Amino acid sequence: MTDKIHIADWKRGLVFSFISYSMLLFVIIVLTVFWMRDFDFAVVSRIVGAYMGVVIVLLAVAGLVFKRRLSVQ
Repeated sequence: MTDKIHIADWKRGLVFSFISYSMLLFVIIVLTVFWMRDFDFAVVSRIVGAYMGVVIVLLAVAGLVFKRRLSVQ
């Protein structure tokens, strides 16, 4: 009944990295909204799209590197 799901340490690290980068994105959005003194959906969506696009691509590359490096050992 109490089966534990085993996730590799490097995958868990990538998940925590994604969560921390998402929190940083929230701070960037809050600072941008306060700086502009108004919520502009177009600006915020461009920031989110560019930021998350870069984060997802870099985390995917890191995942491939970790997978290849750790599967050899």
